Amino acid sequence: MLIAKEMAPGVFQEIPFGSSFSGTGGALHGWQCAELWTDAQLAQVGVYRVNPVAQPTDPDVVVNGYHFERVAGKVTQVFNLIKLPPKTKQQLKDYAAAKRYDAEVGGMTSEVFGRLFTDRDTRSIIGQTIQSIDLGIVAEPVNFKTSSGFVALSRADFVAIATALAAHVQSTFDREDAVDASIEAETVTTKAQIDAAFQQ
Repeated sequence: MLIAKEMAPGVFQEIPFGSSFSGTGGALHGWQCAELWTDAQLAQVGVYRVNPVAQPTDPDVVVNGYHFERVAGKVTQVFNLIKLPPKTKQQLKDYAAAKRYDAEVGGMTSEVFGRLFTDRDTRSIIGQTIQSIDLGIVAEPVNFKTSSGFVALSRADFVAIATALAAHVQSTFDREDAVDASIEAETVTTKAQIDAAFQQ
């Protein structure tokens, strides 16, 4: 909870936590008043409780502090936003590549096996395990660590998982390719649009 005092009509100043504040006629009130008084009592001395608002998630803006405004009759926290300059096509493509990597290694959910790790080490281990079974180095079933613990898997299970992981990985590259094409066509011009493309 934030506490703001109206110093002049429409001009607010935040009261730091634990600080006292002046009221009508300059009377000084302790911080406890901000906690114990009703909203109506506080409003009589120009003091308001303000619910913090969520920070914007737009990657194309930077938050540079905040201030208070009266919006629809209610004192509200408003972030000071700086719009970043437009990105070059290469910068957007680099950002898309980073988003693709996050999606690639961020895991997936299989209808059969549940939540699966998709990081490159895990994918490599799965491929090596299939090869080791084929070479007779290890015998199936093989204990394999999943996000929910160890499970005993057959070669067929490993192949099914490898197939699902391969499809997942390819889909992230396909999405990046489509985003890059949209960047070239200038239909994607912001990081926010790239974020949205990878959330679909």
